[in-house]
Amino acid sequence: IIRAGLEKVRKALADQNIDAEVEAAAEYYLDEHFEDRLDKEEMLTFGDNLLLFELSFLQKPVNLEAAIFKMNTNGIKPILAHPERYPYFHSKSLDQYHDLKNMGLYYQLNLPSLTGAYSGRVKEIAQKMIEQDLIDLVGTDLHNASHLGVINRSRESKHLAMLIEKGKLINNTL
Repeated sequence: IIRAGLEKVRKALADQNIDAEVEAAAEYYLDEHFEDRLDKEEMLTFGDNLLLFELSFLQKPVNLEAAIFKMNTNGIKPILAHPERYPYFHSKSLDQYHDLKNMGLYYQLNLPSLTGAYSGRVKEIAQKMIEQDLIDLVGTDLHNASHLGVINRSRESKHLAMLIEKGKLINNTL
């Protein structure tokens, strides 16, 4: 569906003589079938073979580390979507985040997390992740126009300013 939609958009741009490069990717859910899909399907990656995936909010998947390893060995760079929102990683230290980062995992922070939109605890974890240089990308998680206000409020976050000033985000390289 995504590939077909991308081709329609590209054709419409060409028909209107609009010179714009448009790409598409997807966010995948890490479940018991994820590793099989890595082998059988051409998954939609972006940039330098980056693959965005998310986890259950209820419990850490037993195959998380194996999936990260498989992606890396297959030449795919794994990006965990909204890592600050998974409560099972919310310990006093961020050791679990560092351990996964050391396995080659990238982290994409949701901008609304910096506003407390999900919870105060999520905001606190997002801030700590920024302070400890764990964040590689930022995303909006924008699902509809009603979310624009919270995205706009995130621009006021001193932690967002800190993250940008560090100059380590890879968003601009994609």
